[in-house]
Amino acid sequence: MEAFAGPDDLPALLQTIAQTRDPAEKNRLARVLWGATRALGTDDARFEALWAKVEGLDDTVRKVVLPTAAEAGGERSLAIVRTLMKSEDKDLAEAATRTLFAWSNPSAAPAILETIKSSANPAHKTLGARAVVRIVGTMRKGEAPRAVKLLKDTLASLERAEDKAMVQAALAKLGAK
Repeated sequence: MEAFAGPDDLPALLQTIAQTRDPAEKNRLARVLWGATRALGTDDARFEALWAKVEGLDDTVRKVVLPTAAEAGGERSLAIVRTLMKSEDKDLAEAATRTLFAWSNPSAAPAILETIKSSANPAHKTLGARAVVRIVGTMRKGEAPRAVKLLKDTLASLERAEDKAMVQAALAKLGAK
């Protein structure tokens, strides 16, 4: 199905996700769904088009599709995720926050740092710190000053010793103190 699905199959795939009970199967279908958007342009445009079809569906479908935003990694995808982080539906807001922490490129770093600073949830601080360390690992050598600042700002917002040690190790890898 993955090799043959295209944009015309999106409504049927979304309906199948809505009817499927098995979480693992829902996630597999979400990957098929993401693949079916290939013809819709850039990753960011793909997610935006996909989200337009998902937006009116129930939250269980939205939560399954939401992680594809991290794969898309663009500014419009990030804006959608940041909006959903403020949802009154706590599960949807949590799914959006976790999607932010799974972001695939440095464009989300400021939003992740803002979340680390503002969240009272210790798990968000830990997951956010891990995301920052992972993102810094993907940055080019020419971006080292930006990476060091990001890590230092993250470090200043952490409370747990384990989280601080993780960020300090990333700083040490960059040769920063």
